[in-house]
Amino acid sequence: MNKKILIFVTVILVLTVVLGVAKKLLATQTADITVTVTVRKLSVSVSPATLAFGLVNEGTTTVAGSAIVVTNDGNLTENYDVKLTNPVGWTAIQSGSPSTDQYKLGAIFKTLAPVAGDFVDSEDMISTIFVTSSATLFAKNTDVAGEKGFSVVASATRNLWFGFFAPSLTTVGTQQSITVTLRAS
Repeated sequence: MNKKILIFVTVILVLTVVLGVAKKLLATQTADITVTVTVRKLSVSVSPATLAFGLVNEGTTTVAGSAIVVTNDGNLTENYDVKLTNPVGWTAIQSGSPSTDQYKLGAIFKTLAPVAGDFVDSEDMISTIFVTSSATLFAKNTDVAGEKGFSVVASATRNLWFGFFAPSLTTVGTQQSITVTLRAS
């Protein structure tokens, strides 16, 4: 009889332990963790995407009559890098007076229209390699930072103005297309 009681008590103890462990496993509390991420996005857009100077005389300087609106449509503060691609038959220069089939194309980030004298050779003339905008590059030095093409916060816009310094003489009598490329950095 003692043996039966011992077996019975042992079975009860084992069941109690098993059921207690099972109860704890079934009664476990949960906690959720929300993981968020924002991917860094550099992006720039322009409007309009075309600017026409029309007919200009050889050896003259023309400032565009309207600006290109540049928008930081990324989610970071950006600087704008600027470069151009020469049309066939013409070569951009960054200083001095353009001679035969040479031209200068200047760019200035500025709220209001610049005058021809605002375009500085060493600071505002576009080349065929990317140059990053700054407080002095592609900017009128005396303007406030909020007009310039550097440290542009997300969703902000800037006006980009162009000045064209025509060749003193050209062997190309057809319309030329110069591609200006902006890059967010």
